[in-house]
Amino acid sequence: MQDKRLTHRLTDYWNQLRGDGHLPNWKDFDSKEFGDIWEQCCGWKVEADQVSSIVYTYEYVGKSIAQVAGKDMTGQQYVSSQLVAEAGKPAPKRAVAEVKAGELVAKHFNNFPAARILQKIDRIVKRPAIVIEEGRADGNDGKSVRFRSCLLPFGTEDGKVTHMVLGLSWKQY
Repeated sequence: MQDKRLTHRLTDYWNQLRGDGHLPNWKDFDSKEFGDIWEQCCGWKVEADQVSSIVYTYEYVGKSIAQVAGKDMTGQQYVSSQLVAEAGKPAPKRAVAEVKAGELVAKHFNNFPAARILQKIDRIVKRPAIVIEEGRADGNDGKSVRFRSCLLPFGTEDGKVTHMVLGLSWKQY
């Protein structure tokens, strides 16, 4: 019997793709494996430069995620609070943002309790590992929200993260 829990299905698939390696390669990922839950996911392209800034580009935002966020963020970019250098120029002396990218991304989800896992996105890029959270919290409308979420890094054999997938399921009471 196939497990219906979003976090189990995504992490089982991630481990299957990873095999004996450190990270599964993004080119092996097939969203068709999750036709029934892919709308509850989103994915980012992850780019880190020489000065340790991280740029996240939304490549996919499922309909359920777009509803929580209040918009489809596909194509939008968010930069970590590290220094960013323009091509061919030295890094500036100031940070481009006052908060970490994970906090920015979480805010773009209207601080939805189940999306708090996104505050860990920078850490996962630097130290790749699956992160799973589940719990109960009060939603923005005062209703209780039970949730499960996972962040899955994808990348190269040497451990560099190139993509990230968020799986998010919730129920309000």
